[in-house]
Amino acid sequence: MLKQAYYILCLLIGILVFVSIAGCATSLHPQLNSTIEKSTDALPDPETGLQEWMTAINAKNINRLYTLSPDQIREQVTLEQFTKDNTENYLLQPGYVFIGYTILNKTVNQTTATITAQLNLQVSASQNLNQTKVFPVIYKFFLVFEEGEWKIWNIPLS
Repeated sequence: MLKQAYYILCLLIGILVFVSIAGCATSLHPQLNSTIEKSTDALPDPETGLQEWMTAINAKNINRLYTLSPDQIREQVTLEQFTKDNTENYLLQPGYVFIGYTILNKTVNQTTATITAQLNLQVSASQNLNQTKVFPVIYKFFLVFEEGEWKIWNIPLS
């Protein structure tokens, strides 16, 4: 009985030594280590996509808004069509500026995300740019991480 306990103890110690050595070898192997590092690289927060979208809207930069659109949208709509479709977009007219936002809900799933946010839209009176009002507007944003940045599409909810 004592002999069996000794063999079992030696077997367990041998397994622990083997696992420890294998773990050390794996962490020192450069190819395996680089694969591990790449898989754990964190993507930027999807809010960076929302911030880029607001910056493009505030700058009235239709080209940047187009490049911030997901590939799926750009495959269906040319820049010329996108520009034409946004001719009447009030957000791209002078006097409309987003001055901040509050996240109401955010869901992130690897390379996709949805954000529901209340954006504060500052509207200037057309005759007097010093006279402004701020309106809360709620949007739902759909984001996809493509080409090194969050691409964004939205639906106004209010």
